[in-house]
Amino acid sequence: MSAITLDRRDGVLTIALSRPERLNAVDLGLSAGDCGLSWLLPRLVGPAKAAEISYRAQRLDVTRADALGLITEITPEAADLDAAHALADDLLTKSPYGLRRTKELLNASLDAPGLRRQLMAETAVQTLAFFTEDLAEGMTATLQKRPPDFKNR
Repeated sequence: MSAITLDRRDGVLTIALSRPERLNAVDLGLSAGDCGLSWLLPRLVGPAKAAEISYRAQRLDVTRADALGLITEITPEAADLDAAHALADDLLTKSPYGLRRTKELLNASLDAPGLRRQLMAETAVQTLAFFTEDLAEGMTATLQKRPPDFKNR
């Protein structure tokens, strides 16, 4: 998870992943695939949009980045860190097992050979959940209409 503070003067969001803004690689004769961008961008925006952005060396303004689904929330200036903390606090109330396994399933689905294989993986994850104390806590908390107190067990 990351909070990105955008330059409000020009509203430009640069996807740099781990490098500072610099001349575009394609304009220099290099590949746009750098720092994992060729793997990550198609998974975030789809292969066609990733190709368009990469081939044309496009910079994305906030409006376009939001339309592509790259932004979770746009907040007023100086409230971005508070919003990131609120999101983190919300995630901390969830089952650690549930979040971890959901992330694994979503990532695995990108390379899954088909729906049947993904359904098998989901069934295995759900079956294992029945052996966790946190599932019992989540079900009990729901019945008692209180927030769960997950222990990651």
